[in-house]
Formats: sequence, structure tokens, C-alpha cells
Amino acid sequence: MTPVYLCGEAYLALGDGDRAATEFQKLIDRRGMVTNDLRGALARLGLARAYAMQGNTAKARAAYQDFLSLWKDADRPRHPNPEAGKGGVREVAIGPTSAVEGSHA
Repeated sequence: MTPVYLCGEAYLALGDGDRAATEFQKLIDRRGMVTNDLRGALARLGLARAYAMQGNTAKARAAYQDFLSLWKDADRPRHPNPEAGKGGVREVAIGPTSAVEGSHA
């Protein structure tokens, strides 16, 4: 399932939210294969980003919430920072922040 996840990430990098969402959804639909796999949770984060890229805020918000609910009790030292998903929820809720607001220079 790694190639599917990487395709989703590549489509996100190319700005193709539709194709990225399709790839991430393939992973999510195969729960038995990715239940205990890091990519299963990260596919939800990728799906949320793909929906946000499409401008579908309702689906993006739901996907970010799915990701955060999976990671709320995660073993923090071993897993990615769940704050990454919270930033996405915040951006979908209030809109993107400018580079000036997000900088800590």
C-alpha cells in the first residue's frame, strides 16, 4: 500500500486534489490492510488536505477530525505530530494564514 500512499502525496505536491483524494481513499477503504499501519492514519490527513485543496471545506473538516480522533491517544514519540492536523482544521475553519502571521522570525 506504500505506492498508493506515495501517489497520493505526489498528487498533493502537484496540486491535484482530486487524484490525491482518490489515492488516499483507496487506503482508507482497505481498513484490514492499514488498521495498524501508520499510512492508514496519514491517509486520512492526506485526504483532508486533498479536500481542502479542492475547496471542499465540509469534507476537509470531517477528514481532519477523523485523523485527530485516531491520533488523540497516539504514542507521541513514535508518531507524527498531531498538531499538523490541527493546523489544517484551523485553516479550513478560519481560512489560510498569511506567511507573515505564520512566521516566527
